[in-house]
Amino acid sequence: MDVMGKGRDRGSATIWTVALMALVFAVAMAVAFAGTARVARHRAQGAADLSALAAARLAFVGSDRGCAEAASIAAKNGSAVTRCSVGDDGVVEIEVAMKVALPLKGRVVMAARARAGPVHVTDPDGWRRTDEGESTGADGRARTDADEPVMAGDEEPAGEREPMRAD
Repeated sequence: MDVMGKGRDRGSATIWTVALMALVFAVAMAVAFAGTARVARHRAQGAADLSALAAARLAFVGSDRGCAEAASIAAKNGSAVTRCSVGDDGVVEIEVAMKVALPLKGRVVMAARARAGPVHVTDPDGWRRTDEGESTGADGRARTDADEPVMAGDEEPAGEREPMRAD
């Protein structure tokens, strides 16, 4: 007979606490595994993006040179270029593969693709810079002093301004 008036529920809180801790641990591990896979995917995409940019920089020099540079950048990022193509317009398409170790799955291959095109450097006013450092407009004409942007306060020389009046 129970002298203290307590029934058969003695110690059940411990069992519920252990079950809740196991559930929290399982959810935490699932989040950690998903996070690890996501980080691996982002690393592969970063390697593809960097490789495509490197190849696009050299797109008009030669597709072999651009793809070689892309392969070098990809290798430095722990991946390998599986496909590299340079179009006539200078757009580069890169595919990379990266081997990563994921929990419960072991070693898997993450693949990523990226595209990059030629870069045309323009100044803030929209004039395209040439290799000689000159600026040209969209119509190809050279920039002149008349095309220079007017800055605030540069509208007229200081000596030609009318004096301010207090009205």
